[in-house]
Amino acid sequence: MVINYINKLLTREEFFEKSYKKGKSRGYEVLTRSIIANLDRFCEDKYNKKTDDVILDIKKEVEQTSDSTIALKYLQDFIDWLEVDHPDILFKNNPLQKEGKPVKAKSPLAIKNYVSRVKKFMKMCGGIRIDGDDYRDYLAFPADENDEEAEPLLKEEFKLIIDHAFEPRRKALYMFMKDTSARILESLRVKKKYIDLTKDPIVVTLPKSIVKGKRKKRVLYLTRETAPGIRQLLKKPGDEDLVFTKNDNDLIARTTEERAWSRLVNKVGFTEKYARGHLKKNIHSIRAFCMTQIKEATKDPDYAHGYGGHTRYLEQYIRLSEERKIQLFKQAEPYLSLYEQAPEVTDQSERLKEIEEKLEKYEMLDKLIANVEQPKLEELLRGLSKAH
Repeated sequence: MVINYINKLLTREEFFEKSYKKGKSRGYEVLTRSIIANLDRFCEDKYNKKTDDVILDIKKEVEQTSDSTIALKYLQDFIDWLEVDHPDILFKNNPLQKEGKPVKAKSPLAIKNYVSRVKKFMKMCGGIRIDGDDYRDYLAFPADENDEEAEPLLKEEFKLIIDHAFEPRRKALYMFMKDTSARILESLRVKKKYIDLTKDPIVVTLPKSIVKGKRKKRVLYLTRETAPGIRQLLKKPGDEDLVFTKNDNDLIARTTEERAWSRLVNKVGFTEKYARGHLKKNIHSIRAFCMTQIKEATKDPDYAHGYGGHTRYLEQYIRLSEERKIQLFKQAEPYLSLYEQAPEVTDQSERLKEIEEKLEKYEMLDKLIANVEQPKLEELLRGLSKAH
């Protein structure tokens, strides 16, 4: 029996809606729409045909020949097209724009993301399946030849930037990212209920649903200097409200914050850029700052990477007891702090040993004084008094 009243393939709108549900983010949906819009421009420019017609033709040939090479060639053509500028192809982000913008070449990382998403679109909307081995063997992606070493964000530089961020919410956002190593997109997805103000230090739990890659939840902490700003920010919102933005489209919110950061760092004079045009002191530098400071404090790069959520080290971090996590964070607090120097966390056994040595010296001095005859002791004290 053939069921012909259920369509196996998704429409475009169903595909976009599915991308929203999977990413739990309207921003993820907006990005997907942007990628398919670029695919439409490519098909019009390269083949002078509509995308849906091209995919239908590809599907027919794959079914007739049982060979997916034509589909792979289609993706390779798209890769090659994405690598270069198209100054004659203009587009508008919204109908209110007076002039269109030319299509720019995409970075190697962006191209990989674009093609991966188009591959899913071809399968779910066009019924074209591409074998994973063929995908890896056939397609030639551009190499990332950027060998510039990332420039660190120094504590003095970061403090200067935050001092010029006059909006309390934005200042609190930067301080939050400094302590948690949360990405900007993760931070903008944080709701009031994810922050436990009753704990010392304050505990931030990033659920799996908002973490990049949706792998594991992350448990993080806030320093004492960050706590007041966060407490003030959490006075009004409800538990389900976003803390650092009112825009539930997180990609648009991210763009807004990245632009605000760029204006801010340019204002204070950090205008240097990498070869690709990105600011050296960019908003993603905050995350690197946090992990670097934690590594310097604990001398444990694996812990620093685990705290930052890097997959390779995350399991090691998760397995630590809560007490151990707090102990390590408090050890890192002086390094993370920009305005306050928290007391150094010292080993208790070393502290006890130091106290015991001092007590021994006092006891020896008491015994010595007890054995000195009174006239000689008075003479010794008079001598010391004259010496001073």
